[in-house]
Amino acid sequence: MPTFSGGANYEFNDNMSVYGRVNNGHSFDVFDDVRCQVYNGSNSCPSRVPMSSVQNYEGGFKVQNRWTYIDASVYDKEFQGLAYTPTDINRAPIGPTTTYGSTARGLRVVGSVNPFATSDNQPLSAFKDHG
Repeated sequence: MPTFSGGANYEFNDNMSVYGRVNNGHSFDVFDDVRCQVYNGSNSCPSRVPMSSVQNYEGGFKVQNRWTYIDASVYDKEFQGLAYTPTDINRAPIGPTTTYGSTARGLRVVGSVNPFATSDNQPLSAFKDHG
């Protein structure tokens, strides 16, 4: 399956920018499933399910100076082909494997603050609070 990734970044100045990216991806077979099919050849191998995929959209804003660093972004991830097998309390399968999709949307903020960046005291000027 072909995949792609594309993105853009626009700098307002040396320490501030906005960005956006779009990409998709697919999962590969799990090693144990491939090994089972190649070497075992029996019906005890896990059943094949469609390849799972993800489509990702993300946009954000970054600012960094001597006192602060902030990377705030919003995202929308669309998953397809996720496998699910219903099981009982002992994890024994009680139904056929099915596939479903899922959506994850959210806001992510990563940052740090260095309120003493201009201090002449070296240990104090290196202090940062990460959030």
